[in-house]
Amino acid sequence: MTETLTKLSPSEVQARISAGRAVLVDIREPDEFARSHVAGAHSQPLSALEQSHLTVDPDADVVFMVLKLAPVGLIAGLAAGFFGIGGGFLIAPGLMASTGMTLANASASSLVSVSLFGTATSLSYASAGMVVWPLFGALVAGGAVGTLAAMPISRRLAGKGQLARSLFAVMVIAVGMWILIG
Repeated sequence: MTETLTKLSPSEVQARISAGRAVLVDIREPDEFARSHVAGAHSQPLSALEQSHLTVDPDADVVFMVLKLAPVGLIAGLAAGFFGIGGGFLIAPGLMASTGMTLANASASSLVSVSLFGTATSLSYASAGMVVWPLFGALVAGGAVGTLAAMPISRRLAGKGQLARSLFAVMVIAVGMWILIG
């Protein structure tokens, strides 16, 4: 079976669903799906997509609803570029809001994208001689110690999604206030 991705307009999606040629899969979390969803959509949270199997007609097209993802990426990119901040700070909450990802999945996805973009940017700055290597070393060492110290806390928060999201939100607000008051 060959899988292809095709961009469809909302009217094309509706026509395919009405004709029975497509299945709409909403990847938001169940509470978001319960609040509102497109009629006929199947709820399949992104956080559980890999652990479960979606049973659909094998001849039907599967359409995943991720309409909010591109605008969130655009806003995060614009803000990161304008303010000169790390986009990862904005990517994780954006992924959570637009796809319903869990904090853990959004953080992991954010880290991958930031690593890719950050590597290219870092190489550019380093080749221009703009890196202060002793400060870089201190930052890496502090980050390593902080990561090791946070691992036990992360394990404790693994089953407490709401608490983890709340702590993340408090951290975002605290950093924002620090920048504002600065």
